[in-house]
Amino acid sequence: MLSVASAETSKTPDLSITKPPSHSSPNHVFRSKLPDIPISSHLLLHTYCFENMSAFADKACLIEGSTGKTYSYAETHLICRKTAAGLTSLGIKKGDVVMVLLQNCAEFVFALMGASMIGSVITTVNPFYTSAEIFKQFNASKTKLIITQSNYVDKLRDTDDKYPKLGQDFKVITTDDPPPDCLHFSVLSECNDTEMVDNSVSINPKDPVALPFSSGTTGLPKGVILTHRSLSTSVSQQVDGENPNFYLKPDDVVLCVLPLFHIYSLNSALLCSLRAGTAVLLMEKFEIGSLLELIQRHRVSVAAVVPPLVLALAKNPLVDKFDLSSIRMVMSGAAPLGKELEEALRSRIPQATLGQGYGMTEAGPVLSLSAAFAKQPFPTKSGSCGMVVRNAELKVIDPESGCSLGYNQTGEICIRGPQIMKGYLNNDAATSATIDVDGWLHTGDIGYVDDDEEVFIVPPAELEDLLLSHPSITDAAVVPQNDAAAGEVPVAFVVQSKGFELTEETVKEFIAKQQHKKISREQIEEEEEGSRRRKESIIAMSVASVEASQSPDLCGPPPKGISPPPSSTHIFKSKFPDIPISNHLPLHTYCFENISDLADRTCLIEGSTGKTYSYAETHLICQKTAAGLTNLGIKKGDVVMVLLQNCAEFVFTFMGASMIGAVTTTANPFYTTAEIFKQFNTSKAKLIITQSLYVDKLRDTDDNYPKLGHDFKVITVDDPPENCLHFSVLSESNETEMVHQSVSIDPNDAVALPFSSGTTGLPKGVILTHKSLVTSVAQQVDGENPNLYLKSDDVILCVLPLFHIYSLNSVLLCSLRVGAAVLLMQKFEIGSLLELIQRHRVSVAPVVPPLVLALAKNPMVAKFDLSSIRMVLSGAAPLGKELEEALRSRVPQATFAQGYGMTEAGPVLSMSAAFAKQPFPTKSGSCGTVVRNAELKVIDPETGCSLGYNLPGEICIRGTQIMKGYLNDDEATAATIDVDGWLHTGDIGYVDNDEEVFIVDRVKELIKFKGLQAYFPPTQPHSLFTPSGKHPSTQKDDTAGEVPVAFVVRSKGFELTEEGVKEFISKQV
Repeated sequence: MLSVASAETSKTPDLSITKPPSHSSPNHVFRSKLPDIPISSHLLLHTYCFENMSAFADKACLIEGSTGKTYSYAETHLICRKTAAGLTSLGIKKGDVVMVLLQNCAEFVFALMGASMIGSVITTVNPFYTSAEIFKQFNASKTKLIITQSNYVDKLRDTDDKYPKLGQDFKVITTDDPPPDCLHFSVLSECNDTEMVDNSVSINPKDPVALPFSSGTTGLPKGVILTHRSLSTSVSQQVDGENPNFYLKPDDVVLCVLPLFHIYSLNSALLCSLRAGTAVLLMEKFEIGSLLELIQRHRVSVAAVVPPLVLALAKNPLVDKFDLSSIRMVMSGAAPLGKELEEALRSRIPQATLGQGYGMTEAGPVLSLSAAFAKQPFPTKSGSCGMVVRNAELKVIDPESGCSLGYNQTGEICIRGPQIMKGYLNNDAATSATIDVDGWLHTGDIGYVDDDEEVFIVPPAELEDLLLSHPSITDAAVVPQNDAAAGEVPVAFVVQSKGFELTEETVKEFIAKQQHKKISREQIEEEEEGSRRRKESIIAMSVASVEASQSPDLCGPPPKGISPPPSSTHIFKSKFPDIPISNHLPLHTYCFENISDLADRTCLIEGSTGKTYSYAETHLICQKTAAGLTNLGIKKGDVVMVLLQNCAEFVFTFMGASMIGAVTTTANPFYTTAEIFKQFNTSKAKLIITQSLYVDKLRDTDDNYPKLGHDFKVITVDDPPENCLHFSVLSESNETEMVHQSVSIDPNDAVALPFSSGTTGLPKGVILTHKSLVTSVAQQVDGENPNLYLKSDDVILCVLPLFHIYSLNSVLLCSLRVGAAVLLMQKFEIGSLLELIQRHRVSVAPVVPPLVLALAKNPMVAKFDLSSIRMVLSGAAPLGKELEEALRSRVPQATFAQGYGMTEAGPVLSMSAAFAKQPFPTKSGSCGTVVRNAELKVIDPETGCSLGYNLPGEICIRGTQIMKGYLNDDEATAATIDVDGWLHTGDIGYVDNDEEVFIVDRVKELIKFKGLQAYFPPTQPHSLFTPSGKHPSTQKDDTAGEVPVAFVVRSKGFELTEEGVKEFISKQV
């Protein structure tokens, strides 16, 4: 059943919670309860870790879980020395970087410590990274050698020219049988260690020894420079002194199942163990049965874990079959651990001390550690991350003012000490943004320190964990809600467990009794003096009492009812008959095919200047541009990057490139330098056409990027900066020199290369051919009854960016084909937009939902004459019914409907029949019928079987308009276009009895209801519920599988009941 959360949106909820007030000085610095200790940070990492080796030379150091092979400390140290000698013999020297691309194994340790001995640096990489990710880190770190396993070598043989070449640019060593062109690890481990005189290498404690990569508080992964001093200090802060914070004993066996390429495992599991003389049990990968067997066999006493592993140990029934009584200590890190999960694990291993630590790669990594792990422990609270490590300082600052805060006040955690990173590799800006002038490293994490000096990190899930600990609550979610005084307050929605009573007041009382203190609005305003509070500081509680075992009424089928599964493959086609398509023509020839009839008509209108170009002028400048490109050495198959906002030069370049068989890759000019050059390198662009204000992005001095003027040319459409050319070198060329007839262009040749993430993954180059785009345009605007009826006297609004395929295809190319005028706007600004619509009498407006919202809701609209608009086409994202109706009231004379597309599909899959010359009736929310000369089917995402009318499944499309494939990515192409030529969109939808397509969801969010796919469009709740309402979730149901559960927040001054909401929804769908 559906229940209503009775929180009034503009009224402060009854329950407001904050931490106890501060009793600290204005500049409060927190330190450990444990006294500072002498730290041998003058020692190099390998010397420090093996400093006490003579005391435990014969003890087990490394145990390989998969083989049982054991190395003593003496053997481990010796092989590390041999490895150091081997690295030297291969030419690796001080400061050189060695990449370790390994799962956990002894060779990982030998490589790390051996590199330390000769002053070289280890960069650790996840072996499950893609080739692109590996080589990005390889290039950034300037790696000289990769140590890996043979099964990962294929990733290092990528034939793309942008990647370095194995055997030519770098060497590869494998720990198992080496593939061709690779060496075996024995070339390192069997060297004569006497040849490696490490004393001859002058290493400073401040020299780097490790280079893990981390995104930090924001942005892309960056190299984190950790020095010998950083890591020695961090390990010492944990395990040294008379009362070590992390008390490891020589007879301990420490579990190392967490990957050593992660700094938590590398530091707290491996390096701390080597320093303390304990045995390290190495597991290559996590598998619960193997893990439990190894814990039992090797009598593991200390387990470094993360929350997912805690979950497995706490909940998996296999655990009961093994003896885990040897475990004396479990340290959880990497992510906060919920109280409920912590207690569940305690019940499984009651003899063990369970606590948490908190760290960050940049911090060395450990910032705080539970005092329960100390040799002489302190009591610790559930959920605490312990106290700040010794020989370091911690403070909590207000994220807005930067002022330091006292006890129990929530703010950003900052750390200072010799253990923090030296900085980010070749990134002074990111370093300065993270480490301030006073040496404080800003973590970006929100937390507080309580009266007992314990650190608490406050994730969004904290309140959810607290709610889930209540026996009557089976699920909970917390979302933000606007509040006039507080800025934002969290609102909680809970699902009531079957057979339990639960009321709003019960939940409030339960929360109020927990660790937080309830205070009034007046106290908040007095303490904060009206400043905006962080959303974590005030908790607003509203309870939705949804019975966990009862199916809500709202889980119905699509409007026409659900038909039985078809006995054979069901293929949907357009209501409109197929038409002849001239897709043997190159794109430019096709678009300008009727130019003789349109020569004097307006083709392009630049909104910012009012300048117009006739069709004859446009075609001529396109030809001149083609000649100019040829003069600059651009030839058939070469790629030109267009990094522009909407302007006439965009059109001239695109069509001019088509005329000489070149390819245009369109890029968003607001991309970062890294994003631009990633697309530039992938597409192998030869020339960039842009505006002068974007040129600075192309001058990056990073060695990883190509160099302007050396590796590529830049043309600007305005005054060119230094080393750039003006667009006139193209547009003023002699078109008679460009004999485009001599360029043999095949319809299957590429003409456009937009980038798209597809159904998943990183952006990939989408190869669209002349045939693809000609077919797609013809499917929309050709024939006696075109699906998208554009007239030659139309003025088409082009405010959507042309670098997006929707605007490029359905706005520009379709307009050129029919001879309509295109009004080009560089950027969206509501006042300018309305003035241009009125001045130029715009008749067709292709839009997206945010633009619809502006036109429907902005009061400025009433001041302008929009009566010229006859058609509004919405695309790119589904549009809610309420928004659709709101716009209809503003432009009642216009036909308003939607289309549906995907870059890879050419891009248009379906188009409303209301836009046709002879239109069909269309339903609200429909994306129209499948385009002509194409086939569409709906398949069950699990079985692959095709489905009939009104059955939601994954939309697939087939036709000559779809992409040729992804650039240099056969795997992604094969995953998207199957052997029968069907392109799988990843979108969930259905076709109703009137052949109209409705998009419902994405594959991963499909709700299974009684063996069928239940539909519930994610756009509907946003239009039906208030802005502060919660997106529908799903709830497990024994009968139905999953049912949608809706949570709503009542608006101030309105009455609302559960039955009223149900009745309202049932009338809509």
